Amino acid sequence: MEGAAERANEIDSYIAVSEYYGRKMTQAMSIDPQRVHVVHNGIAIEDLNAAASLPAQPTIGYLARMTEGKGLHVLVDAFIKLKQDGRVPSLTLKVAGARIREDEKYVKQQQAKRRGRESR
Repeated sequence: MEGAAERANEIDSYIAVSEYYGRKMTQAMSIDPQRVHVVHNGIAIEDLNAAASLPAQPTIGYLARMTEGKGLHVLVDAFIKLKQDGRVPSLTLKVAGARIREDEKYVKQQQAKRRGRESR
């Protein structure tokens, strides 16, 4: 952070993902708050159309980077428990999102766990 704060004035504008983070970085790096713009993470749903009907099978969806920090493993574990419980036998899991090379081992572990065997 020290080097970034020293060079903060070389940047015209900053983008923060929340008001909180914007304030935190403004204070930590002594940035003029007018140079910090908040752009929230998420998907604008205003222009999306609802599905005409429910899917044939109950489905859990995941759309985010496939990384441990986003909690994909928690969802996979919950999905497995729901399937083992037997109350929703036709439940499906759909996973989509970005992954980088560093995520590959983690993704393979989750795929193996979902298939019922440990990744080697």
